[in-house]
This record gives sequence, C-alpha cells and structure tokens, in this order.
Amino acid sequence: MSDENNDETVTPPPEDNGGQVISFKERMRGFRGSDTGPPPAPRRATPVEFIGDDRYGRAAMEKELAILAATPEGARNQQLNDSTFSLAGLVRAGRIDEQTAINNLVSTARSIGLAESEIMPTIRSAFRGSDAKVGARQVPEREEIPAAFTIDPSDPPSDPGDPAGVPDVGAAEISDDEAERLLAHRRRVQQSAYDLRVSDEGRALYAAQQAHELGQTAPDPVSLTDFLSIPDEDAVYRIGELLPVGGRALLAAQYKAGKTTMMANLLRSLADGVSFLGKFTTTQVERVTVIDTELDERMFRRWLRAQGIQNTERVQVLPMKGHLATFNIIDPSTRASWAAKLHGSDFIILDCLRPCLDALGLSEDKDAGKYLVAWDAFVAETGADESIVVHHMGHSAERSRGDSRLLDWPDVLWKIVREQAEEGEDPAADGGKRFFSAHGRDVAVAEGLLEYLPETGGLLLHEGGRAATKARDGLPLVVQILSDPEFIGGLGMRALTAKLGESGVGFHAARKIIKTAIEESVILVGEGARNAKVMTLNPSAARWS
Repeated sequence: MSDENNDETVTPPPEDNGGQVISFKERMRGFRGSDTGPPPAPRRATPVEFIGDDRYGRAAMEKELAILAATPEGARNQQLNDSTFSLAGLVRAGRIDEQTAINNLVSTARSIGLAESEIMPTIRSAFRGSDAKVGARQVPEREEIPAAFTIDPSDPPSDPGDPAGVPDVGAAEISDDEAERLLAHRRRVQQSAYDLRVSDEGRALYAAQQAHELGQTAPDPVSLTDFLSIPDEDAVYRIGELLPVGGRALLAAQYKAGKTTMMANLLRSLADGVSFLGKFTTTQVERVTVIDTELDERMFRRWLRAQGIQNTERVQVLPMKGHLATFNIIDPSTRASWAAKLHGSDFIILDCLRPCLDALGLSEDKDAGKYLVAWDAFVAETGADESIVVHHMGHSAERSRGDSRLLDWPDVLWKIVREQAEEGEDPAADGGKRFFSAHGRDVAVAEGLLEYLPETGGLLLHEGGRAATKARDGLPLVVQILSDPEFIGGLGMRALTAKLGESGVGFHAARKIIKTAIEESVILVGEGARNAKVMTLNPSAARWS
C-alpha cells in the first residue's frame, strides 16, 4: 500500500550486485555519504544495539511470511503492509536484521504476484507507520526469566497463601518491577511445590486408609532362623484335597458345562456335611451364602429344590439378577453395607463374575483384578473363611477369560471342560461328557470324568480324563473284533491295531485302546509261536460288548 502523502514517481526497488534489494535506509545512507554538507541528525536519538535475528525474531518473521504467502488475491497488498508493520517493531528492537526482513518480504510479495511498483512503497509506508505508532517492540528478555531454584530447596515447605512462607527477594538490590516479577515467580514455584506435596500426602493417606479397611498391617521382618523355628502344619481342608481352610477358589467352566449344577452340589455338601462329588470329604459349615447373578429366581429355586438339601437353614440365598447395580463392592461404603447384611457367613459363593463386571461398566480384560481385590475385602468384612468365584472360559480355550489376574488370584483353580466335539458338531451344543480337575496351593486333583445323576441332580467324579475316557470308549470295538470266529485264536499287536484302523481309529488312539483293554482285563495276553504276544478276548468281558 503506497503512502498517501508520497508524490514521488514509483520505480522498481534498486538491487545490489548480489541481487538483494537495497533498503531505503541504506540508499539514504549512500546519498548522505555523497553529500558535501554536514550529515543530518540521526533518525533515532538513541541508537539500538543490534542483537541479531534471534529465535523469537525468526519465529515472528516466519509466521508473517507464511500468512502473507497464503493471502488470497485482493488482500495481498494490505497484508504486506500489516506484516511489515508487525516486523518493523522487531527490527527497531534489534530482534531482526532490517535487510533480511526487507529481502524476505519482497521475495514473498513477488511470489504471490504483487507488482514491483507497489512492493517497496508499501514496505516503506509500513515502516514509517510502525516507527510513529510503536517504535521498538518490547519482547521478554531471556535474562528476565528467573534461574532454576530461585528458592532454596533447604527452606522448609510452607503454604504459599502465607506471606511468611515466601522468601525475601532482596528488593533493596533490584528495581521494584524486577522485584515484583521475581516475587510472583517464586510464589508460583512455591504453589507448585505445595500442590505436589498435597498430592503425595493424599496418595499416602489413601493407601493407609485402604490398608486399614482391608485389615492389613505392615509385618515386621524376621530372621530365617526364627521363621523356620515354627513347626510346619499339615494342610487342613474345608473340602478334602480340593480347598484348604481359608482358601479362595476360582471355578472356570466352559459354556453350558455345568458350573451352576456343580455349585448346587457344593451347597449340599457344605450344608449337610456329605462328600463332594461322591469323593471329597467336606467339613460342614454353619452358614454358606450363594450370590447368583445369572439365573431367574424361579429357575434357581427349582434347581436347589432338586438337590434335596436337608439343612436348608444353613444356606443363605441371594438372587441378584436384575439388581447388580446395587452390588458395587468396589465402593467402600457400599461394600460395608453388603458385608453387614451377609455377616456371619462361613463360606461365600459368587456365581458368576462376568455380570458383576458388566453392571459396573468394568472391562473383563483390564478390571477383573480390581474387582477381585474388592471381593477379598468384602469376604474379609463378612467374616467368611472361604469363597469360590465362578467364571467363564473362552469358547475354545481352557482358561478363564479376560484379565491375567484371574490366573494368579485364586489359591486353587477348579476347571470343568467339555469333551472335544467331533468334526461337524457344535462345540457349544448341550450334551457330551464333562471333566473336572483342580490345581493350586496344596491341591493337585487330576482330570476325571463327571457323571450326572438325573434323579437327584448329583455329580460323581470318576478317575480318568479325556484321553483315558476316549480309550475306554473304544473297548466295545475291541470286543467286537475279537468276538469274530475268524480271530478266535487271537491277534497280535500289529494285527489288532490294523483292524481298529479299518474302523477309523488312528494309530496312537488304537494303541491307547489296546493298552486300556489290557489294564481293564478285557483282553488276555498270551504267547504264540516264536514267543509272539497274542491277544484274545476275556470271556468275562461281555459287559463291554
């Protein structure tokens, strides 16, 4: 934009031999240098020391050049004036070299199509306007920023709201403005230090309160000599071989594998003192509480009635389906309220975990551990000795879904798995054999076959896992082969393996079936020609046919 009071004829800005635009100031200096008369008074009474195009100045110039380069047609001359006006103050402050600023402004103006006839007049006009209205721009000096640790770290911490807590800034040695600036800085530092201290103390207090609510106290260290001087005690079990007294168990079961049926059997064993799964001695409790989160109340009632529990007054039932939002045991006050309701329980069963997490908006993958910590606190507050939490396995995997904390939380892990589906069968379909195992601290129960008794709803555990059961299921085929009159004299190992293979049994599976048949005395092993082993059918093996 040209100066309204400028009547001179506009010509393109002169350039030196290097192609740089010669600024108006430099041209005036050259003109005055050729004048034989005395030089005129300088334009500024106090010359400004040139500091150089420092980081602040470069950033300001880059910003203005970017704005100018992006300006649409019709507003470019005005933006050249505005950008020059802004940079002129930094030039006068010594933050940007004048020649560098002019060169960059001219180059950018040319690149966006401004005419040579208007570029330099607009720049000169903007410089004059800035000199008249702004002069040298005031920008923060680096040395005005207080150095680190302007407050002595050895000074005792104090509340920054207390004037006595702010150290003396030595105002007698510096100006009032500098003293006020330093004082404000020190107050902010003191406030920040105070906030950090409050945060640290708050975390420490919260941890102490949580420890108190969980009944935890810091133990004292003891020497190994004293530690080993206490005699070992034999493990005492609430459920023989399956759950030690004071233990926590997690029952992980595949979809529709019978976890609720197993928990109903457990209720009967704990209330009536009868063996669990027909095999494990169970110590009777005064009160067992079951918290059911999945079944409709009417269905749950039918299932429990079918168990034929004799000491029903020892069982406390809490159907929670549709009410789980009230069971937020992560909140200490809510947990205390529920613990008071269930106080006096000796044993607590939660069947099952996932709906509790869903009701509170917790992630099975990340938050299950947080809920189990709260569960431990809840069980302790009720006064119960043992508890079992039921959880789902994945549809195909044989471990609890979700957070890895589910694996290391329990003292004992109980598992119910389904028989592997045959090709073409739905693995989630009902039916098929179920297998149970338990492993953990002082617990090691190998996988065994579960038998369901429809008339009582009871479960019995038999020895032999999936591999052994599959081998036993092949015994009728062995009986069928050796009953053939053609093989009345028996078959060798290879021949019997081959005959089983003709019926679709793999080599390794066939060898397991034969081994099981020998162990179960389904077949008898004798010696044939050349000391070869010959297997014949045991006459008493008719039950396997």
